[in-house]
Amino acid sequence: ATLEASSLSPGGGELAVKSNELVQKIIKSSPIFEAFGNAETLRNHNSSRFGKSTRLHFETLENGMLGLCGSTCQTYLLESNRVVSQAENERGFHIFYQFLAAPENIKVELLGEEWKGTTADDFRYLNQNETRDGKGSDSENWSKTLEALTVFDWKEGWLKTLVQALATMLRLGNIVFSPCEIQEQKAGGANGGCKASVDDLALAAQLLEIEPEELEQSMTRRFVEVAHERVEVPLAPEVAKESLDALVKRIYAYMFACLVASINDQTQGTSGDGVISILDIYGFERFDTNRFEQLCINYANERLHKKYVDDNFARFKTEYESEGIEIFDFSKIDNSEVLQLFDGSSGM
Repeated sequence: ATLEASSLSPGGGELAVKSNELVQKIIKSSPIFEAFGNAETLRNHNSSRFGKSTRLHFETLENGMLGLCGSTCQTYLLESNRVVSQAENERGFHIFYQFLAAPENIKVELLGEEWKGTTADDFRYLNQNETRDGKGSDSENWSKTLEALTVFDWKEGWLKTLVQALATMLRLGNIVFSPCEIQEQKAGGANGGCKASVDDLALAAQLLEIEPEELEQSMTRRFVEVAHERVEVPLAPEVAKESLDALVKRIYAYMFACLVASINDQTQGTSGDGVISILDIYGFERFDTNRFEQLCINYANERLHKKYVDDNFARFKTEYESEGIEIFDFSKIDNSEVLQLFDGSSGM
């Protein structure tokens, strides 16, 4: 959901001027939320892939009207799995395509010459299906996102760090793991295991500012404590790849949380005289492959559905029946059994 400035504008006066400035900042945050939290899906070319609870605080102005004096956002259920894989004919988060569509001099300035001419086709996380060209203009939207980031002090060194994080995730996604040869297994003193593609490993390590060997070891080995002894266990290629994808998803989630915190820092203001809370959450999900994120999203929607039914129908059922008002069969919309499956005494 996008807030419109006219819906929050309080009019004139000194406090109203400050309120208007705050409103403009809140409006400017929308391109950031859309770039980093929205993606193109089969049903919507700009679908939010996270839940957001916004608290708008108001205070009484000199003219007796209420003016906005603060705003805070709490986000949850970010669909971080979309970074590493997408359903057929869907895209990842907008920001990756926007950055790759940025002017070449910007990409070179922030990341170096090797990023000149790069497109979504060059990265495994973005080229999994044919939906790489979105319905909007990625280059134009990059300009809007960059302007919004500047408002919240993501510029110069901070902007470079943010873009490097995006680039690092894309480079990590290109790493391919393959089984070690027999000679390599013997040399390593362990059976099994895998190795990472050399060129992709080097490019990712460069962005992380660590040695390729150190990065490879961290991704292809794990250590366990056995009888007070630290034992090195090699990972199979598919396990190493799953671990790498999990790391990338965690990096993206942390980056998103940092962006939200930077917005809250500049919009939280004062508590004021009253508050309006706005909940924005995406609906039920069903994909060919449904992960834990989809389970959490659907459970949240089941809970919201239950509260809606209780507040708008169940609480008035007895009253309607006593007055002889005909009502429909509540069992058709009652999802209590579904919730019992999850959080009942014998549920999951």
